[in-house]
Amino acid sequence: MAHAAPHPIALGIALGLFIGFTPTIPLQMPLALILATILGANKVVAMAMTWPSFLAAVPVFWLGHYVGIQVLGGEPLTLSDLSESLKHPLEVFGKDLFRPLMLGSVIVAFALSAPWYPVSLWALKARRNRMLKKANAKLAGCRLVLATTSPRRAQLLREWGYKFEIAEAHIHETTNKRLGPVKTAKHNAFRKALNVARRYDDAIVIAADTVVVLNKEMMGKPVNDADAERMLQDLSGTRHSVITAVCAIDSRSGRKVLDSDEAFVRMRHLPHYEIKEYVKTGAARGKAGAYAMQETGDKFVTKVDGNLDTVVGLPRYVCESVLYRLLTKPPRKRRTMPQAANRPQGHAGR
Repeated sequence: MAHAAPHPIALGIALGLFIGFTPTIPLQMPLALILATILGANKVVAMAMTWPSFLAAVPVFWLGHYVGIQVLGGEPLTLSDLSESLKHPLEVFGKDLFRPLMLGSVIVAFALSAPWYPVSLWALKARRNRMLKKANAKLAGCRLVLATTSPRRAQLLREWGYKFEIAEAHIHETTNKRLGPVKTAKHNAFRKALNVARRYDDAIVIAADTVVVLNKEMMGKPVNDADAERMLQDLSGTRHSVITAVCAIDSRSGRKVLDSDEAFVRMRHLPHYEIKEYVKTGAARGKAGAYAMQETGDKFVTKVDGNLDTVVGLPRYVCESVLYRLLTKPPRKRRTMPQAANRPQGHAGR
């Protein structure tokens, strides 16, 4: 899930530098967890926070200690003091080292890491713009088909400036506990894209699938109103995750690219009467987890940690990433698309 928006990646890099430049190594992991919790970090931030800056611990140790001594006053440690600390660690570390080291390390870590957020954000945005320019140049001569019956996904793709056709994927979505939520979403997205790609000779087909996860249990689309009420009752007052996978297939070569993103949703407590009224409107039908952020379901949600597009059902950065990789990266080997009868030459319908 590394193809999220530039903001969380840049934030993760800056946090990783801050934590890594803190020379108090036993405190680095707790500090990382505290910062991740406060900032509602998702998996992309967590990955970026593993930036390997531990090699800088020794020089930053001395620099942080020197800065702390300058702020607090006192004499800096010498090598003889350091050797003495090995004999009487509690005395030296408690009196002469701990306070200046902690204060100095925070100042030094902030000074070294703070500039990396805007620098990283600029670099990531510049890379994304180059990626989009290259992908759009390739896409200009292609036929783009969105495999969906979801008006919200079509609306998003249209808002991003893409011209495309719509075709319905005739498959039954599954939730396989053995695969897990990420692989299940990818599997369903692939099956949707493949089902539509078999009907076209010369198209780039995009499909997406969304899975809601609560306590490691997957929630797909409700089978009826009673199932929708059960889902909303389970999700009421929780923080759950929403995983959306995107698949792009080139029907000419049979090549496919898959990726996914995860966001976390905080839902307020829902009274039973409110759930029943919502389900009666029909808004829960055909929605993973029985609600939709872009429709009336947004009144249930208090906070989204991650990309809102992921919760809606088509994360922009993932969609653009799979198109870029499909159109510009050479395939490892040529695949053949299984043939199907009655390939349409015009609009395939909803």
